[in-house]
Amino acid sequence: MKILTTGLLAFLSLSASAATIVNSFGLASPITTVTFSELSFPSGTVITNQFAPFGVTTSGHKYDSQGASSFPGISGDYIGVSTTVPFVLSFNGPVNAAAFGYAKNPTTVLVEALLGGSVVESFSQAVTYDNANTAYLGFTGIVFDSIRVTADANEGLVDNVQIGEAQVQGVPEPATFGLVSVALAAAVAMRRKKN
Repeated sequence: MKILTTGLLAFLSLSASAATIVNSFGLASPITTVTFSELSFPSGTVITNQFAPFGVTTSGHKYDSQGASSFPGISGDYIGVSTTVPFVLSFNGPVNAAAFGYAKNPTTVLVEALLGGSVVESFSQAVTYDNANTAYLGFTGIVFDSIRVTADANEGLVDNVQIGEAQVQGVPEPATFGLVSVALAAAVAMRRKKN
């Protein structure tokens, strides 16, 4: 059932018009923003599922706090991503939009939206610590459950993970039940007539 659900969500996400996010603010109206200030840890603590109650898990990044930041998209507490390349931000379920603040030495990164481990959208982007125009990266208009970022192994910073609406499995409309019932009744009638 999980494979069928993931396949259906992947199909629906491909039929939508996906948009990449590369800007100075992320999502226009996020439902949730994880700032990594919700909980406090000693610097260097490896972060995996500690922020799951807030909607996001990571692939093992080190927690740090720097207070005020001169890096666009990074403020207060953040996670450093030098420990894992590529790094993954996973959400508690499928979402239709997500973006995150990202600062890194000048390089080009590959950003991929994944659903059930399969890539549903991707883009490459040149990034740097001090360019506000590339401070946020992400996706909108598709269904996905994680974002994977591949870059070189140098230190990068992630903060302010913004999450759009959670996607739930749709409940069929009453008209759908009617059509299915008519088709089923027709099939039964044809079988009875044949016998």
